[in-house]
Amino acid sequence: MEHKYSLQKYTGRNSLHTCPSCGRKNCFTYYVDANNQPIASDVGRCEHRNSCGYEKTPKMYFEEHPDERRTFVEVKPQPKEEVKTDYIPFSLIQRSESVNNTLMDYLKEYFVMADLQNVAKAYHLGSTNKREIIFPQIDKNGKCRTGKVMQYGTDGHRIKGKTDAVDWLHARLMKKQGKVASDFHLKQCLFGEHLLSKRPDDIVCLVEGEKSAVICSLVFPQFVWLSCGGLYGLNKDRCQALTGRNVIVYADANATEEWGKKISLLSYCRSIKLSEWAKDEAKDSKRDIADLIMEERKPLEKPTTIGDVMQWMQELEIEIIHGQIVAKANHYLSVPAKHGEKRIIKDDIIRTYERNFLKQCKIYKNRRISGRFKLFVRVFHSSVRFDLDNSLKTLLDCLQMVKAITDDKLCFQIEAEKKIDKYHPRVEFAILEVNEQKKLF
Repeated sequence: MEHKYSLQKYTGRNSLHTCPSCGRKNCFTYYVDANNQPIASDVGRCEHRNSCGYEKTPKMYFEEHPDERRTFVEVKPQPKEEVKTDYIPFSLIQRSESVNNTLMDYLKEYFVMADLQNVAKAYHLGSTNKREIIFPQIDKNGKCRTGKVMQYGTDGHRIKGKTDAVDWLHARLMKKQGKVASDFHLKQCLFGEHLLSKRPDDIVCLVEGEKSAVICSLVFPQFVWLSCGGLYGLNKDRCQALTGRNVIVYADANATEEWGKKISLLSYCRSIKLSEWAKDEAKDSKRDIADLIMEERKPLEKPTTIGDVMQWMQELEIEIIHGQIVAKANHYLSVPAKHGEKRIIKDDIIRTYERNFLKQCKIYKNRRISGRFKLFVRVFHSSVRFDLDNSLKTLLDCLQMVKAITDDKLCFQIEAEKKIDKYHPRVEFAILEVNEQKKLF
């Protein structure tokens, strides 16, 4: 006869408690007896293994309180009964498939929509009415075990302060049916496990979080990226689907040592090794491989919209140069040089316009813009016969001449419009310096 104690089975957020060490809510699991009775409020394990690490086992408790052992149930060890696994109807997964969620909102800043749609389709990612993302756990047989429901902020990180920031699809389904989460017989599998049969020869890369698997698959699509769902998800039972596969494990920076020891349990893999991506990380780093990828990735260039132009024009200083601008290409002369060769010079017409420009330019004169810039221009010609493109070349030359810009090669975009004003020809322009805050490029 012996006393049998185990960590309390997860049945929803009510089965998680406040850690007596770090004080965080919904992260502490009690040790319970055979009747599911907790031993004491401080006997259990905090899920924040690396940042907190608190754990008090039944053995430790009864060494402190030897007289209390008799109050708990004494049972004979019995073999575990095989419980039939329940599944989520796949039609529910199909109906929820969407990129309309907060995580995709963040990723759209860095990846093209076509790629996001493809990865969402591959993993069967879904969205709720509250724009949470659903990471379904679909096993190797194509059956959905459950789905992790998560809410992300604008920075791409999970909103940890909200009590409902992480939920489970099976728990919501049971609640809708008037049942509790424990009525659903859950046996978790790897996120992305269904991809293994579709790509039998590709190297498998295993990460902790679902978001990391999605991001890595966007950047390195030649590998099959799977997630074990958490620090404790790397175990012999959950990873059975990796039998016979070549596997690379990408541990979070703070779990490298622990996962390095655990991979020996996955001996059924054809080969398995631990990535050294985190070898240069700080000792207290909690980053994962996806954090490194996103840190080095730049936002996508956004196309300019009419709304953008209107907003910028309101914010910018507009300079007006009166007089008909001349076309650069039409006012250069070829004249003999000293040694008989030819040289190109400006004629009097364009020189006169440059002097006129110099006198009138006040706002941008001597600005000496030395970074990338956008040029917004309205050219009012006295006649339709004047073209627009040659006028722009003259304008850029004049801007460089008055030291508004240091080099016309720094002009990365021109928004130009040709208009006709027979009696008052002129040029209206504004310069917008490109900077990181506006994220124009």
